Amino acid sequence: MKAVFDTKPGSAYDDDLLRHYQFPKRYLSIVKQTVGDWVVLRRPRADGGNLAYFAVARVVALDPDPVDPTLTFARLISARLSSAIKSTKRRSQRDCELAACDPRQQGLVRE
Repeated sequence: MKAVFDTKPGSAYDDDLLRHYQFPKRYLSIVKQTVGDWVVLRRPRADGGNLAYFAVARVVALDPDPVDPTLTFARLISARLSSAIKSTKRRSQRDCELAACDPRQQGLVRE
């Protein structure tokens, strides 16, 4: 089954997109159908974010959350981030300002 998993920075869920995606049990019957298939990971527009499809991963198993019985983990393997994310340097805009550098030279602004 094809699926899109929404995730965002600062989410209340315990998402580690190279290993697992946490979701409420109310979606369990739907997510069960994704086991063995690839899913697309998306950052939603909620909370002012920009809609972005940024990775794909294979769902290999589902495990109940041992701490919270209302949640489940979808175990992921072979997560592949988009090339735009992989090529972005890990420096922040603030780091660049402190170093008085040009953000274009540091790879912080894509032209």
